[in-house]
Amino acid sequence: MQDYPGPMEVVVVDDSPQASELTTAGNVPVRYFHLTKRHTIGEKRNMAVSAASQSDADVICIWDDDDIFTVDRLRQQVSRMFARNASCSSIQVAFVAVLPQKGRPGVLQRCKGMPLPFENSFCFRRSWLEERPPFTNSSLGEGNALFEGLSDWYSEAQPVPGEELPFLYIRTASSTAPDDALEPYPVRSMLLAPKEGAARLDLPLLALARALRRQRFPELTESCPGAAALVLVRESLKAALEEDLQAMSANVADSQKLAPTYWKALCGPGPAPGPAGEAPEGSRNPDFAPENLNLENRPPAEVDSDPLPPPERALELLRVALRGL
Repeated sequence: MQDYPGPMEVVVVDDSPQASELTTAGNVPVRYFHLTKRHTIGEKRNMAVSAASQSDADVICIWDDDDIFTVDRLRQQVSRMFARNASCSSIQVAFVAVLPQKGRPGVLQRCKGMPLPFENSFCFRRSWLEERPPFTNSSLGEGNALFEGLSDWYSEAQPVPGEELPFLYIRTASSTAPDDALEPYPVRSMLLAPKEGAARLDLPLLALARALRRQRFPELTESCPGAAALVLVRESLKAALEEDLQAMSANVADSQKLAPTYWKALCGPGPAPGPAGEAPEGSRNPDFAPENLNLENRPPAEVDSDPLPPPERALELLRVALRGL
């Protein structure tokens, strides 16, 4: 479902007890390897990278089976890496969707940050990886070895902020990363209430809601593994928007004045493209394609006579947006 314009190949390494019957769409070639016994995540990453390296691919991108990325993930990440002349790229894990387990309901959580990038979003030039150590034989922190001896891993990994390229890190009962590695906390509102003073906006969370509203995530049928996570996230964000509308209508913590900016972050025109060579955000809806988002040809739902409406009008528009989330 990716909108990447160049040639792609998919390599699948699977150590499930039973081999899968892969269903693919389009003309993307797929190489599937079913392993006869269980392996660590690090071992499987090395196997997949080794298989990918046997092709003529310039770039290798890691994609864990349970995480959900936007349809423009590859195009966005590769364009940023090349525009910045970087060898490696990663995406900030800003949101964690915890699926229901052991009688506990599912929950959408924010991630406070981590000391190193998570391997599940790595994208790198093949030539760079050939000069680095392999993934370690582990299922936790298996990618740390790639950055050993580097004085500035942040510059090397080129993390893309979560508000620019949101994705959903999915936690299930079998997830290996502990909570203290992710530092998650529940999502209840897109308004941040400080200990004192006025409220402010949670822009990364609004970016996630915006991505869902603009159909930037893939459309998954009910039988797809990630469908339940997308439903959970959508319901959580709707509940947060409803709570925020009540708070702004009552002007809690002087929040009503934030309504115009809140609306613009959720519903306004797309952000301006980044430095030369970086791709604009995508969508599976052609109405939201970058070339169709000029002022003369913008979808009616996105148009308002004032690009930043007054608070009362913004609240009305947000109530309409709630129905479309």
